[in-house]
Amino acid sequence: MPLTVSDRARNVIASPIRKYVPLIKAAEEAGAEFIKLHIGDPDLDAPPRILRAIRSYAGKTLPYAPSSGLPEHVAAWQAYYGKLGVAIAPSDFVPTAGCAEAIQMAMMAVADPGDDILCFEPLYTGFKAAARMFGVNLVPVPLDIADNFALPAIAEIEKRVTPKTKAIIVINPDNPTGKAWRKEELEAVLAVAGRRNLFVISDETYREIVFKGKPSTMLSFPRYRDRVIVVDSLSKRFSVPGARMGCVVSFNRDVSGAVLKFAMARLSTPTIEQLAVAPLLRDPGAYVKKVVAEYKARRDAAVGALAKIPGVVHGRPEGAFYVVAKLPIPDADAFVRFLIQDFRKDGVSVTVTPIKDFYATPGRGADEIRIALVRPPAVIKKGIGLLAQALKEYGAERSRDKAVKR
Repeated sequence: MPLTVSDRARNVIASPIRKYVPLIKAAEEAGAEFIKLHIGDPDLDAPPRILRAIRSYAGKTLPYAPSSGLPEHVAAWQAYYGKLGVAIAPSDFVPTAGCAEAIQMAMMAVADPGDDILCFEPLYTGFKAAARMFGVNLVPVPLDIADNFALPAIAEIEKRVTPKTKAIIVINPDNPTGKAWRKEELEAVLAVAGRRNLFVISDETYREIVFKGKPSTMLSFPRYRDRVIVVDSLSKRFSVPGARMGCVVSFNRDVSGAVLKFAMARLSTPTIEQLAVAPLLRDPGAYVKKVVAEYKARRDAAVGALAKIPGVVHGRPEGAFYVVAKLPIPDADAFVRFLIQDFRKDGVSVTVTPIKDFYATPGRGADEIRIALVRPPAVIKKGIGLLAQALKEYGAERSRDKAVKR
């Protein structure tokens, strides 16, 4: 009898963002060049203060940090949330290895195998992978690119709640859509959670990267404070995804206690990075202001270039650093393979991410892509120009294939 892996291992999805890396690497080894707009890995310089702190670590040993976080690190997060008008105690906070681990711990804290969690789709694939790993069912509430992913009628949310439902996921600002949630939309979701006795898992990784208004947190709604679980990260606002610095914040003692036990099981997050990010957490303003201005310029460049491509429908992001586009083709996965393996203009192509796997509803999003705004505006325009030319060539190639088949 052959050895077999678990059902969990078979059912978890491969990252739709990273699964094309081997194809890209093979094409590069063959001489191709790519404008890489497929992965949300910031190209902006990391804050010098963080890099200096990492380089100047003077300890003679490198010990484990406490599972609950180094005191200096916890205090810095307290100061950071204080600037948002929210006072958190050390017991409300658990450091995590980025937001990915925070998502996993939050889901484990509120849902058992077979339980349901509502989500708004498309959504960050980390939630989908975690749900598969833990045997949790994601129940989607579809958002539509045609109305820039506006929240549907509340009845559309309420009708999906059952006795098995444990929580609602909100990503604000959203990955992949760039949707920045309005206060009224957040209040409406919280009201559903209150009426139906649910938690809200609020992914606020891109909190500062909003192009209108001020950063906010769902922890600022006092009436619902025991229901909100914030999963947070410094990866994008400070351009340090390799530091793996995130957290779970919850005023609910049962939740924070459970998350701390999960954190103890994996021991700790990196000691040097906890110390290195603390000063910037206390005073992030100047660095973040530059980051937001740059991503706004990149958003404008991307939507301007996409608007010139016939048949493409795209969102207008209000935050984060992604754009979703609906292409005039049936299969974005096949098109992305064409971009990587076949299309070249002067030896150069562009990479984007197909987002079928960002949906929980089978069949949705097959013709959509996500563009990550991780290159300067001029490079983004060039990349989208290559995308436009590739669409023409791909359409012509498909027409020839159909003619041959006839």
